[in-house]
Amino acid sequence: MITQYRIGLILLLLLLSLSSCVRTVTEESLFYPHRTPALSDSTTFRSIELRASDGVMLRGKIIGAPHYQRSMICFVGNAESIYRTFNYYAILSQKTECNLYLIDYRGFGISDSAKPTFASIIKDALLIFDTVRVRTPSQPLFLFGYSIGTVFATAVASERAADGLILIAPMTNAEETIKAFERELPWYLRWFIWLKPEAKLQNPNAQPVELIKQVTEPLLVMHGERDNLIPIALGRKLFASAASSEKRFLPVPKRGHSEWIALESPYTDSLKLFLIR
Repeated sequence: MITQYRIGLILLLLLLSLSSCVRTVTEESLFYPHRTPALSDSTTFRSIELRASDGVMLRGKIIGAPHYQRSMICFVGNAESIYRTFNYYAILSQKTECNLYLIDYRGFGISDSAKPTFASIIKDALLIFDTVRVRTPSQPLFLFGYSIGTVFATAVASERAADGLILIAPMTNAEETIKAFERELPWYLRWFIWLKPEAKLQNPNAQPVELIKQVTEPLLVMHGERDNLIPIALGRKLFASAASSEKRFLPVPKRGHSEWIALESPYTDSLKLFLIR
């Protein structure tokens, strides 16, 4: 999962380091789309398809059981897909007794091949929310985001009325997140290279730390204390900016970015309580 993303990020930084000083990070370089096989349906998960406004077909799975009384839309991390993360989300569904909607981003997994951008995926995410809301009108509906997926979950929560927002290792804004990527460089290269996001990534109205100010739903944030990719300080900053009157921040000791902390006790217990309160 995150390993491919980390390797790609390191290679990007090393290439940039060949010419020192300030280097611009493009939106395209932040996505790692890949194709994967499809999973057959079973008694515990079934297929779902949605067509985006530009014709791109988005495909995914609904993981859960008919007797579960709540639903959650999950936005995964970069370099991830249903195929690569299915086991994790299947366990999460069982432990929380929640139906999970897991749909590959455009260009990823089993969705149609298309260039992913933050704007296009946020538009897709709003479509997914509206579709699931119509399918489950009487059930509580939650939003869940991990890593880059927290950008999309937060954006949806700022425009739609969900029953709660769960963020794992969230980002604040493009500038601070990309600045943190410099920590992936060897120490002897950090003196020679500084990263900055390209202009279109710096839209102040599209940054999670600003969008979270419009979120009033209950909020749960979890962040590993040893996260070297997105430091916990960014998670705390985003949490502090949230307008939610009911919110909780859970630091996870001795855990980094790629470790699936949402499945560990007592954090699964906290997550379940958040969903069923």
